[in-house]
Amino acid sequence: MSDAYSENVVAEVRFGSSGPVTTIGDKTGLFEWTGAGNAAQVVDGGSLTGSYLSLDGTGDYISTPGRPSFRLGTGPFVIDFGIKTTSAGDVILDYTGSTTGYRVGMAFPAGTVMFLRGRSTLVGDGTIAITDGVRHHVAIVRSADKTLRIFVDGVLGGSG
Repeated sequence: MSDAYSENVVAEVRFGSSGPVTTIGDKTGLFEWTGAGNAAQVVDGGSLTGSYLSLDGTGDYISTPGRPSFRLGTGPFVIDFGIKTTSAGDVILDYTGSTTGYRVGMAFPAGTVMFLRGRSTLVGDGTIAITDGVRHHVAIVRSADKTLRIFVDGVLGGSG
């Protein structure tokens, strides 16, 4: 069965063999992602994707040049990713100018997911910490009625 919405996927990072991230491709074929610090790919047969990105919280990240397709617009959207961390207070995804755009981050010291527009928090998940060193699935969903929701491992953690 195919996904009826797969044509709307903007970026899907392709992690593969274990080792440091230098440059990796994107499943859409539109992006190349560059690693910084000691960002690494880890093969994990038990995860949904078969592998994941490992960041130790000290100058590690992956980046790609910003593109208009990363703008969220006014309609529904989903930002979906897996994360495994023990550090709180880090930026997870950043598509901001100085005070515009959006950012997904973790509240410090709680280690819960938050969604910001510019520098203002729109929705925070005040209940489910993701800093326990266990892999978590995070989905940030804005529906047609403009309600923004944060799900961690399928559990609603915040909405607004």
